[in-house]
Amino acid sequence: SNRRWHSDSIRTTLLKECFVKGLVYTISLKVRIQKTIPLSYYVQLKGPRADGSGWTHKQPLFCPEQSQDQGWVSCSGPFVIDADYEAIGEDLHFEVIFDYKKDTPEN
Repeated sequence: SNRRWHSDSIRTTLLKECFVKGLVYTISLKVRIQKTIPLSYYVQLKGPRADGSGWTHKQPLFCPEQSQDQGWVSCSGPFVIDADYEAIGEDLHFEVIFDYKKDTPEN
């Protein structure tokens, strides 16, 4: 793997003005894992706060483990634009973070 960090993965930028506070949106992914060892993953939306006080990191979707033998697997779920998202001063950074182990004692 050429990844240096666990978050070196699929990412894109979403235009903040395309979202409305209080509305429910759906995130939907179709992913195929190329490893025999099961991996889970989650979606992270983040961005710098307009007031300069740091960054907002939200994880609106956690997907279960899957492995190579499962082929393409869909994972989807709703999320609501709340005050945390509204505080972001720029566009939202959308990332899919792999290698996430929610059930391990370290997390």
